[in-house]
Amino acid sequence: MSIFDKFSRKKSDSEKSEEIKVQEEKVEELLEEKTATENESNEQKKEGNYKKGTDFENYALSLFPEDAFSMVQRAISFDPLTGRRMEGCLNPDFKLRDKNTGAIFWVECKYRSHTNPDKSLTWCTYEKMMKYKDIREKTNLNVYIIIGLGGSPSDPAELFCFNLDDMKYSKMYQSVYMKYNIDKKEFYSLDNLNKRINH
Repeated sequence: MSIFDKFSRKKSDSEKSEEIKVQEEKVEELLEEKTATENESNEQKKEGNYKKGTDFENYALSLFPEDAFSMVQRAISFDPLTGRRMEGCLNPDFKLRDKNTGAIFWVECKYRSHTNPDKSLTWCTYEKMMKYKDIREKTNLNVYIIIGLGGSPSDPAELFCFNLDDMKYSKMYQSVYMKYNIDKKEFYSLDNLNKRINH
């Protein structure tokens, strides 16, 4: 093999090495772009879910009119002064007082745009359900879960409500959650709420 051939071969190997380096850089750039896009998409998804959750909370709160119920506490997930999102509050969404009897209770709001493929409804994670049960035990206050299904968060197609004490699982089959189906009317007292969910 001549010196020229060796030089050509070395040059060729060097060119191949450079091509590989360029390709690796392109792959890295594509991966960075993909990660950035996914992060942006996840952030948009979080913002969308946050808006849906807030819209449904406001809808659910409208079912407890101010002339019959006072709001003792509301879980805040963002700082109104800075607009920054806060880490999830462990308490349910609202703590309300029945103005007529003085009874205080919690309300947790969940919106689901659709059921699972098998028509079941996962209303929260098992861990969250246990946190709500822990709050129930520590505060000795009833926790009511209101679920909006379908339609939009500010006008769900169906509404379900149950006392957390009656729930053992975070996933309900259709035969179970349909027992808690209620009409979309305001509650006028805690007694009225209990009667409607125990019909």
